[in-house]
Amino acid sequence: MPVTIVVPQLGESVVEGTVGKWLKMDSLTFQIVGVITDAQDHDLRAKPVRRAYFSYLSPLEAGPLRLIVRTRDGPAAVVSVVRREIVAQDAHLAILSIDP
Repeated sequence: MPVTIVVPQLGESVVEGTVGKWLKMDSLTFQIVGVITDAQDHDLRAKPVRRAYFSYLSPLEAGPLRLIVRTRDGPAAVVSVVRREIVAQDAHLAILSIDP
């Protein structure tokens, strides 16, 4: 069963933000398994955008994948660990850039 995690804005406007509800995208349907806080990943002053997060193994073909990692330490401290784990999961996955 394909699943997703959504941010509050997407949940409220599309599926009332409740875990267990369903989100339909094109011909695919995903069960919402979590709602997380908004992510600011481009401009810290901009209003958060609506987002849904999907598993690497989901049936979506959305183009390049982005991995967002939250850490208590500085981002540069976990780059080598994240890179190693990506390669361990899929050695053929190209890592185009890392922006700590």
